[in-house]
Amino acid sequence: MPDEKVTITLPRHEFYYTLDQIALLLAVEEPWLRGQVYFAGRMPDAHPRSKLLALNLADVDQRPKWRVPHREFTRWLARKGYAPTYN
Repeated sequence: MPDEKVTITLPRHEFYYTLDQIALLLAVEEPWLRGQVYFAGRMPDAHPRSKLLALNLADVDQRPKWRVPHREFTRWLARKGYAPTYN
Protein backbone atom coordinates (compact mmCIF):
# COMPACT_ATOMS: atom_id res chain seq x y z
CA MET A 1 0.00 0.00 0.00
CA PRO A 2 1.52 3.34 -1.01
CA ASP A 3 2.07 6.02 1.63
CA GLU A 4 0.26 8.65 -0.42
CA LYS A 5 -3.33 8.37 -1.57
CA VAL A 6 -3.84 7.04 -5.06
CA THR A 7 -6.84 8.23 -7.03
CA ILE A 8 -8.88 5.50 -8.64
CA THR A 9 -11.62 6.63 -10.98
CA LEU A 10 -14.68 4.41 -11.06
CA PRO A 11 -17.67 4.75 -13.35
CA ARG A 12 -20.56 6.74 -11.90
CA HIS A 13 -23.17 4.33 -13.16
CA GLU A 14 -24.02 0.93 -11.81
CA PHE A 15 -24.18 -2.31 -13.77
CA TYR A 16 -27.28 -2.87 -15.91
CA TYR A 17 -28.47 -6.41 -16.68
CA THR A 18 -30.24 -7.37 -19.88
CA LEU A 19 -33.36 -9.49 -19.54
CA ASP A 20 -31.67 -12.49 -21.15
CA GLN A 21 -28.82 -12.25 -18.60
CA ILE A 22 -31.31 -12.29 -15.74
CA ALA A 23 -33.20 -15.22 -17.28
CA LEU A 24 -29.91 -17.12 -17.54
CA LEU A 25 -28.94 -16.32 -13.93
CA LEU A 26 -32.34 -17.48 -12.66
CA ALA A 27 -32.55 -20.48 -15.03
CA VAL A 28 -35.97 -19.39 -16.33
CA GLU A 29 -37.36 -18.79 -19.79
CA GLU A 30 -37.23 -15.18 -20.97
CA PRO A 31 -40.96 -15.07 -21.84
CA TRP A 32 -41.78 -16.01 -18.23
CA LEU A 33 -39.40 -13.34 -16.94
CA ARG A 34 -41.01 -10.69 -19.18
CA GLY A 35 -44.26 -11.40 -17.34
CA GLN A 36 -42.51 -10.43 -14.10
CA VAL A 37 -41.18 -7.12 -15.46
CA TYR A 38 -42.60 -3.60 -15.34
CA PHE A 39 -41.38 -1.77 -18.45
CA ALA A 40 -40.98 1.87 -17.40
CA GLY A 41 -42.53 4.29 -19.87
CA ARG A 42 -44.49 1.57 -21.67
CA MET A 43 -46.99 0.60 -19.00
CA PRO A 44 -49.64 3.14 -17.99
CA ASP A 45 -50.05 2.36 -14.30
CA ALA A 46 -47.65 2.78 -11.38
CA HIS A 47 -44.76 0.36 -10.90
CA PRO A 48 -45.94 -2.46 -8.62
CA ARG A 49 -43.14 -3.30 -6.18
CA SER A 50 -43.64 -7.00 -6.90
CA LYS A 51 -42.45 -6.48 -10.49
CA LEU A 52 -38.88 -6.06 -11.68
CA LEU A 53 -38.34 -2.54 -13.03
CA ALA A 54 -36.76 -2.38 -16.51
CA LEU A 55 -35.53 0.89 -18.01
CA ASN A 56 -35.24 1.70 -21.70
CA LEU A 57 -31.69 2.95 -22.38
CA ALA A 58 -32.19 3.44 -26.14
CA ASP A 59 -32.57 6.79 -27.86
CA VAL A 60 -36.10 7.85 -28.80
CA ASP A 61 -35.75 6.81 -32.46
CA GLN A 62 -34.25 3.35 -31.70
CA ARG A 63 -35.66 0.00 -30.67
CA PRO A 64 -35.96 -0.31 -26.87
CA LYS A 65 -32.91 -1.59 -24.99
CA TRP A 66 -34.40 -2.83 -21.75
CA ARG A 67 -31.99 -2.96 -18.82
CA VAL A 68 -32.36 -3.62 -15.10
CA PRO A 69 -30.05 -1.82 -12.66
CA HIS A 70 -28.12 -4.08 -10.29
CA ARG A 71 -29.71 -2.41 -7.25
CA GLU A 72 -33.23 -3.02 -8.64
CA PHE A 73 -32.37 -6.65 -9.45
CA THR A 74 -31.17 -7.34 -5.88
CA ARG A 75 -34.25 -5.54 -4.44
CA TRP A 76 -36.56 -7.71 -6.51
CA LEU A 77 -34.67 -10.90 -5.63
CA ALA A 78 -34.98 -10.11 -1.92
CA ARG A 79 -38.70 -9.43 -2.30
CA LYS A 80 -39.09 -12.83 -3.97
CA GLY A 81 -37.23 -14.55 -1.12
CA TYR A 82 -33.85 -15.05 -2.77
CA ALA A 83 -30.58 -14.17 -1.07
CA PRO A 84 -27.99 -13.16 -3.67
CA THR A 85 -24.41 -14.18 -2.93
CA TYR A 86 -21.24 -12.78 -4.43
CA ASN A 87 -18.01 -14.57 -5.35
